[in-house]
Amino acid sequence: ALALLGFLKASRYKAIFTNGENVGIPLALLLRLLPRRPVHVTIGHRLSAAKKGLFFRGLKAHRAMDTIFVYSKAQRDYAERRLGIPAAKLKHI
Repeated sequence: ALALLGFLKASRYKAIFTNGENVGIPLALLLRLLPRRPVHVTIGHRLSAAKKGLFFRGLKAHRAMDTIFVYSKAQRDYAERRLGIPAAKLKHI
């Protein structure tokens, strides 16, 4: 529901921050439908969870995420090597 609300209101904002993959992934997929979208920044808590591979490797959800904050170097490395997320989008915090 939050992802849908963010999508419906996206044109009002220059940037959207999501605090987890539960909203960030569905929002990213919806934002890809827009001709122009706001900047999307999210937190990737545990990108190595198996179910997230479908969304990042398969559906390329990261294409509508401009920055993904991760809490560990291991998650950053996994996201880059296994999920194909460009290193420039991944920020270890």
